[in-house]
Amino acid sequence: LKLHSVFSTHPIPRVDDPVTRPSTFRIDLSHANVNEAQKLQLHDLFTEFQDRISCSSYDLGSYDHTLITIKTTTEIPPTRHRPTRIPVRFQKELDEHINKLLASGRIVESDTPWVHNTVLVKKRDGSLRVCLDFRPLNAITIPDRYPLPRIEDLLEKVAHHQYYTSFDLASGYMQLLLSPESQAKCGWATHRGIYQFVYLPFGLRNAGAYFCRAMSRILAGLDDNCLAYIDDIIVFDKDFDAHLRSLRK
Repeated sequence: LKLHSVFSTHPIPRVDDPVTRPSTFRIDLSHANVNEAQKLQLHDLFTEFQDRISCSSYDLGSYDHTLITIKTTTEIPPTRHRPTRIPVRFQKELDEHINKLLASGRIVESDTPWVHNTVLVKKRDGSLRVCLDFRPLNAITIPDRYPLPRIEDLLEKVAHHQYYTSFDLASGYMQLLLSPESQAKCGWATHRGIYQFVYLPFGLRNAGAYFCRAMSRILAGLDDNCLAYIDDIIVFDKDFDAHLRSLRK
């Protein structure tokens, strides 16, 4: 799922080769535990809002009603360490990742002195997970004490309903826009230059708190039928027609 702010005043920066959506859009409801008529209604609803559904990990939305600000104990950049060497055999895959982040407006070229090194982690399927070593920034970040939801409270509230739909926000953190000064603090040193994140990257000390606060604002007024735990959203109702109305909201 993609976030979209109705208050948007900050257009997503794009490059000449944007991330494009496939020409065909197919919704698989074969595992939905509803009758055929209800599946058709769900299909029509999701098709109507297909621009809110992510087709890849780079096809992301943008919520900018409240910009994310990283508060630090000092405005002096941490001491820069020697850049991590990226083996040549991994550079092509890393280049593709960088190009897609540029195309989706998640990063931009930069000359910020707040730079952090690349950390590559191999996944089970052999592909690479690209991470950043934000330890220098995290060490001087002022803690954000915004509370995470309690699982027990969420389970108690969603119990005893008939219809449930869950949504997972695609790369949820990377849909929250950083303030300009915070973007500069999220620099990234690569084998091809320096970039900075425009949206909230993974690995920051307060990322969970920032995200939970944003979701509370986004879903304000919907908590009778909709709850979120970090980037997972569940909509719940006791009858199907009410569920359709809740999903539309």
